[in-house]
Amino acid sequence: MGLFGGYKCSFCGADRGFLGNTSLKDGNLCGDCEGKLSPFFKVKEQMTVSEVGAQLKYREENQKNLESFAEDEQITLAEDTIYLDKKAGRLFISKTAKGKAGNPDLFPFSGIQQVSCRVDRNRETLQWKNAAGEIISCEPPIYKTTYALSLCLTVANDHVTGQYTLKFASDLDGMDAFQLITRKEELDEIIAGLKALRG
Repeated sequence: MGLFGGYKCSFCGADRGFLGNTSLKDGNLCGDCEGKLSPFFKVKEQMTVSEVGAQLKYREENQKNLESFAEDEQITLAEDTIYLDKKAGRLFISKTAKGKAGNPDLFPFSGIQQVSCRVDRNRETLQWKNAAGEIISCEPPIYKTTYALSLCLTVANDHVTGQYTLKFASDLDGMDAFQLITRKEELDEIIAGLKALRG
């Protein structure tokens, strides 16, 4: 037990309070060390120091491997980018503005498990203000329908399995069939390309 009734982190050795501590089966994990773990690795109380330590070691190795990542192609989506190193057969996914920052998990092309398109529909009742400033709608109601397309990707390495839902296009007008079909075809091409990388 550390200072002021807290606990000593089993990994960095820092004294932490109760609020910043995650109890393990045979030790403790502080918030700072937990923040270094992959977002796809969920810590559970019955886990051992050895199990979590192996994940922290993996994350250190992942950071080093990112330094040698030789990007030769990008797949840019609405908010995220898939970075490819085709020569080494690996990829990582990150918010477009962040790139390698935050130590994103690296995955081999062979780890691509599932790639698909998700279509979400949103229907809203059309409303407007009348001369008196009241919000009114038609009776029966008239609806505006929009669509959103997302890329769903499951990819794994020896340590974690990443499940991503990446926005590709949103607010697509349901009355504009040409736009819908065109954007869907663009996403289908990306999906086919990712499947081809898997081999």
